[in-house]
Amino acid sequence: MGFFPRKPADPQMGLRIDVGELNREIAQGIRPSIPQDGRYLVTMVESNGQDLHRLLWEEAATYHEVKNLLKEFQRQYGKPQRISEVHIDDVNGVWTALPKGKPIPVMTVFHPASLRYRDNEDMATLDEDVAAHWGR
Repeated sequence: MGFFPRKPADPQMGLRIDVGELNREIAQGIRPSIPQDGRYLVTMVESNGQDLHRLLWEEAATYHEVKNLLKEFQRQYGKPQRISEVHIDDVNGVWTALPKGKPIPVMTVFHPASLRYRDNEDMATLDEDVAAHWGR
């Protein structure tokens, strides 16, 4: 055992994506998965922390469904940490964990209000949070 944390594993499942492009599509309101009925949009990405990001799933969810998804996240990866600075409620934001020997999980929960009222300044903040997490 060394003093440095182990490198995260490369994700093997899911669709390879550009995280910035995914966030831009959501911000512009052109992502087909964006709910129009007041539910949250939740995306789940695994990464090696550098250049490989894979979208495992994305779905619309109610507040209670998001709470259950966060519980499942904790069971699978460990205690989630919210790394985003902007909070509308207790579930929205960018959540991650640092499981040993696994890819880095990132669950992003978009509040219904943020899906309707996104602008370039909000998107820049989200991009900065994600970029800071990935070490870009």
